[in-house]
Amino acid sequence: MSEKLPRPSQVTLAGWLIVGGSLGVLATVYSQLSRLRSLDTRESIEKTLAEPPFDHLGVDVGTVLDTMHVLALVTGAFAAAAVVLGWHVLRRHQASRIVLTVLAVPLLLSGMASGGFFSTLVAVAVVLLWVPQSRDWFRGIPAREAPPAGPSQAPGEPRSSQQLGPNPRQRPYAQQAPEQGTPQGAPQGAPTPPPYPSWLAGTPHPAAPVRTGQPVQPPQSRPATVTWAAVLTWILCALGALGLLAVGVICTADPGPFYDEMMRQNPELRGQGLTEDLVVASMWIGVVMGLAAIAFTAVMAYLTTRGVAWARVTLVVLVAIAIALLLIASLMAPVMVAGLSLAAVTLALLLRPETRAWFHRFDR
Repeated sequence: MSEKLPRPSQVTLAGWLIVGGSLGVLATVYSQLSRLRSLDTRESIEKTLAEPPFDHLGVDVGTVLDTMHVLALVTGAFAAAAVVLGWHVLRRHQASRIVLTVLAVPLLLSGMASGGFFSTLVAVAVVLLWVPQSRDWFRGIPAREAPPAGPSQAPGEPRSSQQLGPNPRQRPYAQQAPEQGTPQGAPQGAPTPPPYPSWLAGTPHPAAPVRTGQPVQPPQSRPATVTWAAVLTWILCALGALGLLAVGVICTADPGPFYDEMMRQNPELRGQGLTEDLVVASMWIGVVMGLAAIAFTAVMAYLTTRGVAWARVTLVVLVAIAIALLLIASLMAPVMVAGLSLAAVTLALLLRPETRAWFHRFDR
């Protein structure tokens, strides 16, 4: 690991997301442990255990609290380890990347008990550690350049007959080239005519220098699947942003229904001094966080259209998470089925063979 290689941007992004997300999981676990044994938590658990299907399990409140305590400690241990491993990943430690990949699965599952946002962020960041650019960097392989279009040739070296092309007339004309720079009878200082007729003017001169290191590749346009995937993503982002802003405006204008619903779902909040102003403030915090996630998704869609491979991988993960959330939301609001369909089509377009083949052109 002593070789100094420039760190790819996707590794830098993934490493800091892992460190930041793991610290967020630790803060959430600490908050959960601090109120785990409170009276409100006990009453909430008792109410849950008294309703079906938990009323037939025969589990008491103490057992549930002990289980939640152990689960929170395990999640905190996973998060603390992820912070250290994320820091070592930024220093190109191969073993840390492997251990972190294995650790991401239990961290994601155990983190669901504390909200799941930060643990999901860590899982998405771990995916970025396995894109082609990241794999090469961890193996100590520098950025690979595309191979030249033809065989290498020193400047000024004459091309062979095979390099001139399949035209059989090229070699005889090349052999008829005069040894002297000026043909007999030509005035002094006149330019030397080419040793081949004018209809071969498009063929490179045998003695012309050949440029190396500049591969000529046939242009490949962006597939329509990539373009439509980005367009559908931006449509979903616009609809999501409008929905969040509408909820925030409605809550600000009339917070009463939101306050009543929160009191109905969590009666213990009534004795904690929760007011309608706090409900509005909490709602706008959620709106801002949602808009930040939507903006991040839109940026990933733009980078995907520019051929950035790790952005496509990130977008696939984000769209998959959106499908899971929309599937849950569609059970409560059937209108969400439209958004679910758009997200499913977007994911299918991102996984199409022509989409993957186009992004392989940008692998280094």
